[in-house]
Amino acid sequence: MKIVVCVKQVPDTATKIKVGADAKTIDSDGVEYVISPYDELAVEHAVRIKENNDDVEIVAVSMGSADSDKILRHALAMGADRGILIENDNSCDSFVTAQSLANAIKEENPDLVLCGVKAVDDDCSQVGGILATLLEVPFIWSAAELSYEDNKVTAQNELAGETYTVECELPCVVSIQKGSVEARINSLISIRKARKKEVNNVAATTSEAVMQTEKLELPAAKVGGRIVGEGPEAVAELFKLLREEAKVL
Repeated sequence: MKIVVCVKQVPDTATKIKVGADAKTIDSDGVEYVISPYDELAVEHAVRIKENNDDVEIVAVSMGSADSDKILRHALAMGADRGILIENDNSCDSFVTAQSLANAIKEENPDLVLCGVKAVDDDCSQVGGILATLLEVPFIWSAAELSYEDNKVTAQNELAGETYTVECELPCVVSIQKGSVEARINSLISIRKARKKEVNNVAATTSEAVMQTEKLELPAAKVGGRIVGEGPEAVAELFKLLREEAKVL
């Protein structure tokens, strides 16, 4: 059995982001990059399937600049067997990203493809579905729990307060969200071993982007609030300010 896990390099959520000079990209100076947390969970699910089954190979695939090798090594330290880096220095939309991933994945002919439900930088949640369409296989979206048995995966998720279960025979694509599973912390030994594992660099094979970024800007700075009074006596003044000053009533 072969499992491909798609991983993306994203800015650490604790990093303070600045807009670049072109107003279309972020200023990467001083930005710390990490593996997208939902993709990291996808790697964890793949490794757990491998630990409970014989003859399972995990291939981590990422598209990005040469320094994306860092997150591939992270996936390899978690338990992936080898990595593929699709080199592309350009900013890509969801379709182009999925197309490049699909072209590389088709060469692997995997039984199961896992990815995060979304990347925490753009929050699009589109690549998994597009990827499944391009690979012409079923797609399970946003699985919080995932298990494998007898050439079939079972995914569970919650919707409107209810738990629903989806079963699908392989091959298929599954996007992973947060659930009871937590990503393991890599040990020093696993990090050292990951340095010796194979990472194959390939050129991106993509078409022109179908979506363009017109402008990137930070949210407006929040204005501090003020106390207009205490108790029921403050209600009238509050409504007056909301109507005349904030103009939300």
